[in-house]
Amino acid sequence: MSKEDTEGAKVSIEDFVSQHKLTAFVNTYAAVDAEGHGVEVFNDSKLRQYFQAFPRNIGDPLNWYLDALSRNGYVMRTSIQGEPAIFVRRKVTAHETSMIDTMFGDREALIVINDNEND
Repeated sequence: MSKEDTEGAKVSIEDFVSQHKLTAFVNTYAAVDAEGHGVEVFNDSKLRQYFQAFPRNIGDPLNWYLDALSRNGYVMRTSIQGEPAIFVRRKVTAHETSMIDTMFGDREALIVINDNEND
């Protein structure tokens, strides 16, 4: 490899991040303001694991993900354990809704049946 080839192959922290992982997170989780029932807490460790964002000798890709999440409305707050975290709730996808309908039938019919039982 020539000197020109190695100089042109500069590595940056963006080489270690994936826009697709960010999109998957945003499509899967909705930001919430506080911990509570049904809320997942993403601390640094859980965020690193989800995004596979481990420090490199050229920088920390987690910082890129945190900035991108912040731009998408995911605010870092302090958890009950006293550590910085992002609070989220899993979104229900159309696929999951379809699976529920398949397993339990028409939800509106179930509601009507239950309402008739109370008469």
